[in-house]
Amino acid sequence: MENYTVSINGKKFLVEYFDQNTILINGKQLSITFDDNGYGGFKINGKTFCHNGFCKFTNDSFANVWINRFILDVEIEDYKTNLLKSLKKNSASADKKIIISAPMPGLVKKIEVEENQIVKIETGLIILEAMKMENEIKSKVNGIVKEIKVKNNSSVEKGAEMIIIEINQ
Repeated sequence: MENYTVSINGKKFLVEYFDQNTILINGKQLSITFDDNGYGGFKINGKTFCHNGFCKFTNDSFANVWINRFILDVEIEDYKTNLLKSLKKNSASADKKIIISAPMPGLVKKIEVEENQIVKIETGLIILEAMKMENEIKSKVNGIVKEIKVKNNSSVEKGAEMIIIEINQ
């Protein structure tokens, strides 16, 4: 048996694969058969679901699936991928800090926070002007601003460290 997490247009499903004709989706057993007529048709528990289908993998775990007139964005994660993601999340939490870096070169127009200020996800941190446009850089985590490494009206290069936030657990 193989376990996968499948996201279809952002909605997650647990898929357990037993053999080429039997799977469980979120605990519900389904029997699947594929038509060999070249049109991509398949049946789930005897009911025909698709007469025309096409799947294009954009990388190892992402695919665009066209079924009749509908396009689905599909992400497939196996057990190892899920485990690695979990470990990455835990290691980020263990660091207890995140560095907000400049996503592009620009001019710091305004620093919207102060050191030791509590911030939430989506709190505005810095207004960065690039190519005559002002871009608000927002917090990706809940936490406390520990260090501001830039000053108003200073130039930054892409990747420059701007703010360090200690993550709240």
